[in-house]
Amino acid sequence: MRLAIRDDDTCFFTRPDELERLWSPLFGTAGISLAVTPFAVQSFHLGDVKRFYQDTRPRPLEENRELVAWIRERQASGSISVMCHGCTHEYRRLGPGRLVEEYVWKGSDRLARETGLARDYLAGLLGRPIRTFVPPGNGISRAAIESVRPYFRQILAAFSLRRWRDFRFEPEYVRNYCARLYHQIRHNGANPFGERVAGVTLLPSFALTPGVTWNALLARFELCRRLAADLVVAVHYWEVSPGIRDLLLRLIDLARKAGCRFVHCDELFGSDKETHVHAF
Repeated sequence: MRLAIRDDDTCFFTRPDELERLWSPLFGTAGISLAVTPFAVQSFHLGDVKRFYQDTRPRPLEENRELVAWIRERQASGSISVMCHGCTHEYRRLGPGRLVEEYVWKGSDRLARETGLARDYLAGLLGRPIRTFVPPGNGISRAAIESVRPYFRQILAAFSLRRWRDFRFEPEYVRNYCARLYHQIRHNGANPFGERVAGVTLLPSFALTPGVTWNALLARFELCRRLAADLVVAVHYWEVSPGIRDLLLRLIDLARKAGCRFVHCDELFGSDKETHVHAF
């Protein structure tokens, strides 16, 4: 079993000392995969859907020179890796409690153009190939997957049985939803294995957010270990409270004692055998 840690939302507005303080105790033990937004708009009241709003001005990552220098240094040491987290991370509001993710509301042509720009920009700025895509808010439509496909064949997301907007009456979608339903009924949890959609491999993540208990996290770990599935734990650096940090450290200690391999998210993708892409 392999364990990877995914940290979302690094962007122009991130201070490198925030990341250093949070993750440096784990460097040398667990690799940290940062999902980086290259041209982020500023967000306010993060975590509060009703009060949340955003500025409209995209800010290039390169304008935060201290952060770029920190990422390059930590990349070189192998402590972190970088994934592409959308282009601007803009949401569209449809109501007081409804936000629509960037890779759901934007049009296909625009997403294709912006995804290519985002990948090439990050690769040029940070000096490393960018191989994995993480849709902002874990939301990505079928049309968006096809827009992303020329640039990324590896996507980290979250699979929900209730996200019916993902469903289509096509063999691969029926197969994927059967797998989701099977795991929900048989194992009382989300499908821990990957899915194939339109020639792209999607691997799931477990969101470690406020409200998640140790029992829930432990149950996910034990399910993945029992089924020989990999586990990606996803956090937002700005949301990691002392309580969440304690849960993560307990999990890492448990995984280490259980003989798990700690890897970067990029390493989870490969052959069908390596990624365990199957239905059930």
